[in-house]
Amino acid sequence: MGYSIKVEENTMWLTLSNNITLQEARNLSESIPPYINQNINELHIDMSQVDFIDSGGLGILVKLFKQIKEKGGKMVVTNVRDTVRQVLKVTKLIDVFEIR
Repeated sequence: MGYSIKVEENTMWLTLSNNITLQEARNLSESIPPYINQNINELHIDMSQVDFIDSGGLGILVKLFKQIKEKGGKMVVTNVRDTVRQVLKVTKLIDVFEIR
């Protein structure tokens, strides 16, 4: 999996590419929290290139959501493809995350 990170002041833009599976979720789990633990209070996740997400991928989204919320921040998920949107609907996470 690939991803890119852009940080500007208190906002982080995370662009994901390919699928988000358990292995990729582990990589994200190690890479992203240190940013959140610093000054980040807004996280934007661009999922325009993600076609598939499994339980590991859902788990990392929930983890990031909780971490940013604990700091009083917000997480916005953008450009969600239909296949991923369906998974978010089935799991009811579509009602938890702010999706644009």
